[in-house]
Amino acid sequence: MANLHLSVEPFLNSDQAAAMLGIHPKTLQRLARRGRITAYRIGKLWRFHACDLESDVMVRAFPLNDPRRHEPVVRAS
Repeated sequence: MANLHLSVEPFLNSDQAAAMLGIHPKTLQRLARRGRITAYRIGKLWRFHACDLESDVMVRAFPLNDPRRHEPVVRAS
């Protein structure tokens, strides 16, 4: 049997996830309600995984048929 290594990423709350994306928490919650980003509803609260947010942003910034999607991001120092 193969060994499975599962990493458990902690959930981010709306304030933490919004800060990561540089948007207002209410904007993030609206995107979650509309299904535009991957989010988890736990009771009345929205929760997010950083890796899901990064993936969602990349897909929206560079659609699958956009050649820039696979180019590395270069940031000035």
